[in-house]
Amino acid sequence: MDVFFRADDESAREWAPREAAALAVCAACPVRAWCLAEALALEDVEGVRGGRTGAERLELLSAHDVLAGDGPKSEATAA
Repeated sequence: MDVFFRADDESAREWAPREAAALAVCAACPVRAWCLAEALALEDVEGVRGGRTGAERLELLSAHDVLAGDGPKSEATAA
């Protein structure tokens, strides 16, 4: 089992301690910034990468889209 990624059949309760362990590994990693940049560039929001959870990376990507003017679009403008 990979410490950085949640198994398909794993509950949030089961994943929580492994996610915390993955974040602890990232905290001391010398390539954490590179890893985060790579994950964001790939829009990868699964598991733990670059010291951030998938949800945290999704928030960063959403904030970037808003700042870049590519934020959420209404159905009328998306067509």
